[in-house]
Amino acid sequence: MLGHTYDAALQMFPALVVAAGVDASRVKLIFSEDSLGLMVRRMVETRDCDGVFGFVNTIKASLSEEGLSIEDKVGFIEYRDWLPSFYGNTLLASPALLADAGLARALVEAVAKGFADLRADSEAGIDAVMEMRPQLDRAINLRRLKGTLAIEMNHTERQGVRDGDVDPARLQEALDLLARAFPETRPLKANEVFAQLRPA
Repeated sequence: MLGHTYDAALQMFPALVVAAGVDASRVKLIFSEDSLGLMVRRMVETRDCDGVFGFVNTIKASLSEEGLSIEDKVGFIEYRDWLPSFYGNTLLASPALLADAGLARALVEAVAKGFADLRADSEAGIDAVMEMRPQLDRAINLRRLKGTLAIEMNHTERQGVRDGDVDPARLQEALDLLARAFPETRPLKANEVFAQLRPA
């Protein structure tokens, strides 16, 4: 299995192993600094590895950037099917930031508003990205964004939990599974890792 050293899917592979009942000793991890597109090409063309770690839409975008038309030759094992209690990316805050509840709350509210605006007008969101990174391919990254909004950021929980919040029971289920996947670490409680910062 190929992946970037700090890829989120690779880092969470021990949890997938536990959830799926996979024998981890039979899986060899190979770290690479190549683009995801090149890693997928290596998998398909040389067959010296069986998989590549990465977000589905990031891999698809990387294939397009490399000019590779091989999506029909690959399949995706999606973590959401095996780890439904897991959340995706998050904001991390230092104790010093959390001590200033007003500042921390303002940051969370700003990020949540940004995502709401992005959902409302993804074209404008990509325009903002292109202003900062004009060398990117707009069409490819718009496709990537729309796929991310439709898949990775469209959990059914969104119907009852606002952006920036979590379901404590779901979070605790994820933390319990992580404790099994990483037994050398201290088990955590949901209220230790998530701060609810409600508007004043």
